[in-house]
Amino acid sequence: MAWDKEEPRAITLARLKVVAPELACDEFQAYNQHYHGDKLIGLGDTFEELESALQARDHPLIDLALARYGASDAVVGALYNKALAGTGDAQQDKGVRIAVLSNRTLPRMLFGDEPCVPKEELRRLAQSGDKEELQVMLRNPSSGGLLRDLYQHKPPFDDLPMDRLQVLVNASIPNARVNIDESNGDGPDMLHWDIQEGIWHMLATAPLEKKWMWTLDFLLFQLNPAHVYAPDRDVQEVLARWATLVVKKTFGNQDEDEEGFHANAGLTAVDEFRCLIAALYGQVWKDGKSHIVGSKDDQDMALRCAYYGNASMKPEEMQACHDRDGDAFVYAALCNDNLFHDRKCRALLEGMISGQLRYRYAARCEQIAKRWKSFDSKPVSESGAAVLDDIIEERPPSAESQALSRLETKVTELASKLNGVKSTAAWIVIGIVALLVWKQ
Repeated sequence: MAWDKEEPRAITLARLKVVAPELACDEFQAYNQHYHGDKLIGLGDTFEELESALQARDHPLIDLALARYGASDAVVGALYNKALAGTGDAQQDKGVRIAVLSNRTLPRMLFGDEPCVPKEELRRLAQSGDKEELQVMLRNPSSGGLLRDLYQHKPPFDDLPMDRLQVLVNASIPNARVNIDESNGDGPDMLHWDIQEGIWHMLATAPLEKKWMWTLDFLLFQLNPAHVYAPDRDVQEVLARWATLVVKKTFGNQDEDEEGFHANAGLTAVDEFRCLIAALYGQVWKDGKSHIVGSKDDQDMALRCAYYGNASMKPEEMQACHDRDGDAFVYAALCNDNLFHDRKCRALLEGMISGQLRYRYAARCEQIAKRWKSFDSKPVSESGAAVLDDIIEERPPSAESQALSRLETKVTELASKLNGVKSTAAWIVIGIVALLVWKQ
């Protein structure tokens, strides 16, 4: 039965007390998915009575559903503590604990100042939790507070050996919270800011070791460049720090440097990692202005990548940079939103992508499309369509996207007809006609 907000609560309670546990579980899950999905919000105590009634049935299947989808911190917390103390069924107890750790309805109650999961239990998980527990806990988008504390090396992660810390950071990599910015008119999302600050903190302080480099490399690779905050310190210090690391091949000729993984650019793994850092963090805020750290003519490729990943460029400049650095240019340029919003630059970029960078390009298009409704994630060039046809799903552009495309075409045509006319009045005419086209 589908949930109905108009059903009197007394009927809902009476029904859920007697229906088969499987049906009660299905209905509770359906309610959660219908009204909340994956939104990171809490329900307060609105359904405290309903969840308490379900908990009173003391059935394993219902307990699992409550642990996974419950909105009552009292009910969910009691279930976790009960499972932690042990009921005699170790498999059921771990299932309930895992379900609680994966609960997305209680973003603040799970891991906040007064968490459903006791702080001493969080410390135990940090110190000795198994792989399954760590992955569920650290990949839950509701665990943003834990990500912040992990990346900034704060309790319950402050006294961990660096090897254990690396294991936890590695487990957290797929967490979508690193790319969720809940800033709005009421203010910035400070938790998102703290998470991004924590990532930068690790780049500046993590041990110069192969396993740390690969962990941070794949973490950075997951980031949406639009959500990366410009650091207030010198990026060149971090780039110089990682330049001292030497990573040799694990297999084959172990005297040779490990090759990069993401781009077929002939770079070592360390150089590719430095290029990614530079492309993401190469634009800094200094003296009240935004500055790009490197330049296209810098001797250090990483600093050239800082430019490629942040500067506004014209197609001719892009081509010259690609002629010099090949896939290294493309790898860095894929972090540059400016190039995606310029149709000519984007078309040229599509002609440069190959290999695994095709997937990177497709992922970046999806990221930008989520932020800008007018952005069409499909290729804009024939070469792009040819190399991306097996990884980009064909779908019709939105009505807004089509309207913007028509507007762009009309403005271009009008500008062409008035070629050479520089007077202010002529351009005012173009603006008025464009506005009329937009309203059609």
